[in-house]
Amino acid sequence: MNELTTPITATAPVPQPAVPQERVAELDKIGRWCESLSRTSIGQFERAFYLASAVRRLRSLITDQMIADVMCLQGSPLGFLTDRDQQGGYPIEVVKEVAIEATLRGLRLVGNEINIIAGRCYPTKQGLVRLVRSWPGLTDLRLDLRAPKIEQDWALVPCGATWLLDGRPQSIDCTGDRAIPVRVNRGMIVDAILGKASRKLLARIYEQLCGEQSLVDDDIDLEQGPVSIETDQRPETIPSQLQGYLEEIERAIDRMHVGQIVKAAAVDPRLSREDRDAVIAAANRRCQSMRQQRPASNAGGQLFDTQCSATEAGL
Repeated sequence: MNELTTPITATAPVPQPAVPQERVAELDKIGRWCESLSRTSIGQFERAFYLASAVRRLRSLITDQMIADVMCLQGSPLGFLTDRDQQGGYPIEVVKEVAIEATLRGLRLVGNEINIIAGRCYPTKQGLVRLVRSWPGLTDLRLDLRAPKIEQDWALVPCGATWLLDGRPQSIDCTGDRAIPVRVNRGMIVDAILGKASRKLLARIYEQLCGEQSLVDDDIDLEQGPVSIETDQRPETIPSQLQGYLEEIERAIDRMHVGQIVKAAAVDPRLSREDRDAVIAAANRRCQSMRQQRPASNAGGQLFDTQCSATEAGL
């Protein structure tokens, strides 16, 4: 019998967790219950009380000694990565709170399903893939990510997805104004942009399944060098986009056309409030110019008021 067919015999005892099996079983039971809670249609107050009870119970069950064992997983793709891996990671108290939040979200501390960024729990693409694909009754999930439109430090990725839920077709459309924004780091290739967009798309799918916004839709990037965190779901401003509105206003031939431009800018997620105010100011100047050319046709005064327009447009 050669060495390839010789059975392997254990020469060392199999390592056993230092935590009592009864406590591990109870923690797993709470984790499964919390995961099922996200799939249950209940009132917000009832959900809050259930979660508060779970947090209190988890804090009492998870001891510092247990987290000390979990600390071995920190900084490893087999466990979870952080933005402080080069400095030795996070202390026990931070990891404990992140572990509790991950449990409440149905995420695991293994398989790189979470990262710890700025002391907070961030679901990764791996975690979101499992959450979505393991949703009861969900099959045939198909993601459709299209070529990104890159402008300076941002990219907008039109995309969508289809799946079956209990045999019924479901879908999500993230094109047009709902295209997914991704911050572009220096030297980032298209595949990396699509990878970050797919994580955000999976988060939106999961939120649609849950019926509420339950996951952070931030950009996190541990693979591209320095960690970046963007808490805005849309770019604050894209100068060329603002310039396009201003140029279009200058080309407008009547007040109706100007009004349509202002309305389009009011719902453009790529513009900040300051950009929209700039569009309104330019619209007022253009209307003033039209009044001077045709005084009788514009006796009604200023067409756009910044505060009034912001209120009406829901800015």
